[in-house]
Amino acid sequence: MALSSRRPHRRRTPMPVYAGLALLLGVTLLLGACSIGGAANLPAPPTATPTADTTQTPVPSGTPLPALQAKLITQTLTNIFPGNTSFFVDVPCPNGYIVASGGVSSTGTNFTAMVNVPSELPQSPDPTQPPNPSVSWQAQIFNLGSTTISAQVLVLCLRTPSSRAPKLTAHTLKLDIGDDIVAGATTGVIDMDCPEGTVVAGGGVRTGFLAPFTLMSGAPRSSAMWETQLANNANFGIAAEVRLVCLRLPGLQARMLVQPFGTSIATRTASAPLDITCPTGYVVAGGGISSTATTFTTMVNAPISTTKWRGRIYNPTKKPITAKLAVTCVRAG
Repeated sequence: MALSSRRPHRRRTPMPVYAGLALLLGVTLLLGACSIGGAANLPAPPTATPTADTTQTPVPSGTPLPALQAKLITQTLTNIFPGNTSFFVDVPCPNGYIVASGGVSSTGTNFTAMVNVPSELPQSPDPTQPPNPSVSWQAQIFNLGSTTISAQVLVLCLRTPSSRAPKLTAHTLKLDIGDDIVAGATTGVIDMDCPEGTVVAGGGVRTGFLAPFTLMSGAPRSSAMWETQLANNANFGIAAEVRLVCLRLPGLQARMLVQPFGTSIATRTASAPLDITCPTGYVVAGGGISSTATTFTTMVNAPISTTKWRGRIYNPTKKPITAKLAVTCVRAG
């Protein structure tokens, strides 16, 4: 991967069980509860963050920082019939904005987002050259169930004011995670580093295969690292790639928030929606879900406002599962 400050790390040992979360943080989380086919699973009380505010790059002395401006763009995908895919969509940000992250929301309990990534643009292999930020988010849904579903694509776009400097920009990174992920196999945990001086925003996975798979992990691991792990639930091999947005702005600060989906998610049950709200003065940059389970449906994993990220998963298995939601929040100065 050309623009990363370090080579991506592939950890071939299974992803560890998360025994707990670190430092307590007084952030109010807005939580909802509902269930499908079983009792509701209430999220745990507000919990921890493994990172505090960190300034990623120095600000020239005396330079006032421009505030970040954010917009949430949505597009609805309707009439996704059983065994079929939705239309492929490329959702653009407004003029002057760059894409930070995106995601999908649906009430369906048996589908996969075969495409859920920032658009790919040519990037210079020289990290000293200006980055070429993506300005749109791509999505496509494959309905594995027996009923027609709909979904919503939600895209978080950011900019600094056009009349102010310095300007927010971003690197868009890409990594193939397997040309042949064999049937029934699970990849190792793959960590992608953002270039030095940048902050991790949103990421996702793209595959051209009509196949059931579980994105076990697609989430920030720190303010500068993204973690991916995929389970191929199909009876044939598949290939996939990860794409990641890394934000660059002198003086950009990041805070990562982590919250579990309660103590566990019961068998054949949907979790309650889990919302993480960024602290005052921050906007949401990206987020994602992580679990050691190899089979579940990510019903919601998306920004639902410019300051809030939502996660919700469905457990179709015969055993309870655990999962967590991690979110990156950013502010200028």
